Amino acid sequence: MRRGVSWLRGVALIGAVIAAAAPLSGSVAAQDGGLEISRIDLDGFPEVGFDVAVPANLTVGGVDPQAVTVYENGQPIPVEVAPVPTDGLEVVLLIDTSGSMNERAALASAKSAAVGFLEELPAAVAVGVVGFADAPSLVSPLTTDRNALRASLDQLQATGKTAMYDAIVFGETLFSGGTTDRQFVLLSDGGDTASSATLDDATAVTARVRTSAIEIVTSESNSEAITNLALAGQGRLTSVADPAGLGVLYQEVARSLVNRYRVTFVTQSQGDTDYTVEVVTPFGPVRGSTVIGLPVAATTTTAAPVTTSAPVAAVVDAPRSTPPSSAAPTAAVSTPAAESNSSILPLVLGVAAVGLGLTALMVIAVAGDSRRAGRRLLGIQKSKTKSGATSTPVGERVTALADDVIDRSGVRTGLARALDVADVSLRPGEFVVVTLAGAVGIAALFLVLGGPLLAIVGFAATPLVARSVLTIKAQRRRQAFEAQLPDVLQLMTNALRSGYALPQALDAVATQASEPARSEFERVNFEARVGVDLGESLRAMADRMQSTSFGWVVAALDINREVGGELAKVLTTLATTIRERQQLDRQIKTLTAEGRISAYVLTALPILVGLAMALLNPGYFEPMRTSPGPQILIGAVALLGAGWIWMRSMIKAEI
Repeated sequence: MRRGVSWLRGVALIGAVIAAAAPLSGSVAAQDGGLEISRIDLDGFPEVGFDVAVPANLTVGGVDPQAVTVYENGQPIPVEVAPVPTDGLEVVLLIDTSGSMNERAALASAKSAAVGFLEELPAAVAVGVVGFADAPSLVSPLTTDRNALRASLDQLQATGKTAMYDAIVFGETLFSGGTTDRQFVLLSDGGDTASSATLDDATAVTARVRTSAIEIVTSESNSEAITNLALAGQGRLTSVADPAGLGVLYQEVARSLVNRYRVTFVTQSQGDTDYTVEVVTPFGPVRGSTVIGLPVAATTTTAAPVTTSAPVAAVVDAPRSTPPSSAAPTAAVSTPAAESNSSILPLVLGVAAVGLGLTALMVIAVAGDSRRAGRRLLGIQKSKTKSGATSTPVGERVTALADDVIDRSGVRTGLARALDVADVSLRPGEFVVVTLAGAVGIAALFLVLGGPLLAIVGFAATPLVARSVLTIKAQRRRQAFEAQLPDVLQLMTNALRSGYALPQALDAVATQASEPARSEFERVNFEARVGVDLGESLRAMADRMQSTSFGWVVAALDINREVGGELAKVLTTLATTIRERQQLDRQIKTLTAEGRISAYVLTALPILVGLAMALLNPGYFEPMRTSPGPQILIGAVALLGAGWIWMRSMIKAEI
């Protein structure tokens, strides 16, 4: 009996630890961000224009203009969408060649990644290269000659300090001045150690030139500086710890440059305005957001656009906020206060989950005595001084309240019998309290992980799972009893042939048999000692264990008590019959094993594949949200259930 309590204590302890650890460890909030918004143009205000870069891996053959929706302060507005040509694009690669780039062959990986970057760009795009160590150096001016660019990249060597700010200021001089479609691709660890220019000087440049910054984490990393440089001009920031991953990051930057679309529209808004762009792709919708400072009135001098965007590749959060007024746009970086506010809810829920887990453990401790299942049903308990059970006023009050509720609902008898057969030493009220505490704890955990809907599902499913576990445990115990029955009958036969009477034979089973037969026959002996008729007690055990075979044994014992005869011989015949019946049952299960496994596989496969696809590609099931998608899903579930019932009926055999 103690094993049931120990098992529940272990489960509750593990659940409390998991529920506490998950929220307290922090969580990453889901946010929009997959589109890069740049080159905001207010020169023709009230006409507004900006570029939208769509991840190339999400599009097939470009983006349909009808698939682009722009929301102004949450309301959709009409827009015009056209691909951005690349013939006016100019790109300057700024590559860190300081001594820190020797760590883990970072420079060699950067060279290879830069060559791959050139291969992704159209041949008409002019590219220049600037290396920077103690000072910036011109590696290659703007040119479309890819062979010359590859040769110049091959000459780069890592040595000296890092003059990143000077390189940015120098890199701006490479652009021709005949286009506004300019792009820096900055590769560095972010730690400037030798520049005469300041961070403000470099930020002023990146505010005018869109910058895609790639940070390599080294011993000299300065994430704050490189973050400010990238976000100042609505650029993007990615970070990599292993230089081997540079190729993928450079490839993403190149593909975003050639997969851009110009969005133009006429606005009626003024001041800081929130814009969200949504693009429907074959892999689901992707979004990007920004805040644009629109002129307050027509007479107001057109100000430079001040934006904050959250590109998909950004490693550092850039929440939307009202930016300060300045000639050059600046990006707002997350403040510690905002981060602490976002972590309050997970912290509170984590503390709540810990409290609920401790409550469950306390209630289990209250029920942790050595009460037997039979004594619990008869209402007979050991005194507290003898049992050694611990109890608390709070635990007793909570359990008493639960007992009152289940008494009024009329489910006490059924729940008590289920706990008894499952060999769980908990009263019905204690089981209800433990289940509800676990349900609230799981709901709190699911609320942090997946939101209110998942929390409701977790709260509703926990009692069902708890009752299912109880049913499975009871079924396994009944099956174990049925398997022991031939040996139990043989033990009774041996005792009877040795000269013992039936009560002594039953006592021998209670002493020498293994579980669960030992506990069941102990209960029969206990009931006989308190005055319950032996035949009634045995019939109750047959009903409790739902054993047809033991029902035959009880019938044989009743007949023998009325007409007499050699009981040992009758029990031997019964033991042989039951053993042969069990052998036939095992043979049938062997012959139907393939069908049963097929039923499990065919039923579980669609569910598992659907869950995997939903996790790996969340947008795949987006069309199923609209009619007739829900009806199709309901029909599929109904057919799946019907198929399961049909297959089970084909392979089910009763002896």
